[in-house]
Amino acid sequence: MAKHSIATYIKKKNHRGSNKNKQRKLPGQLINGLTPKNIVALDAYFSNGFHQGQAMTAAGYSPNTAANFFKKVAIQNEINRRLNLMQAETKKISKKLHMDKDRIITELAKIAFAPVETPNIKTDANGWVQGADAEEVEGLGLLEPVAAKDKKAALDSLAKIEGLFIDRIKHEGEVNLVELILQGRKRLAEAE
Repeated sequence: MAKHSIATYIKKKNHRGSNKNKQRKLPGQLINGLTPKNIVALDAYFSNGFHQGQAMTAAGYSPNTAANFFKKVAIQNEINRRLNLMQAETKKISKKLHMDKDRIITELAKIAFAPVETPNIKTDANGWVQGADAEEVEGLGLLEPVAAKDKKAALDSLAKIEGLFIDRIKHEGEVNLVELILQGRKRLAEAE
């Protein structure tokens, strides 16, 4: 099928007679307001980790047009629709695998509290570690040895879940800055 410009299409349409009540779709435009090129850009956007410039380049647009492109209502609606579908799929998978906070903590605990493999232990023909014994850990069952780096990563993850490491300053309650400044000035005056 030969490609025609929009102007050629409109001329042909007008020549055939117009149907004012019937909305016709222009070549390359979909019903929901997105062109095939828009869809390619959105597909690239979702597949490349949400990098707008790369998505625009993959679709044949200039990366400089990314800011305006992603502000369009039709584009925003499609992004929201896709994100909602992804979220629903993630919830479905989590439910199917019985993944919840308790299960994640239990699995991390199995790694964190397992015995550490010794680097100088030999393996048999099947790749099984010779000489490293599994240990029984209360509440977790029989645990096979794991690499030290895996054990450390699991311990770090558990500590973060339990709030032992705070990556950001966390403030709870109200702070009256003026009151704090006045208290500081008062203490300074008393110290002099």
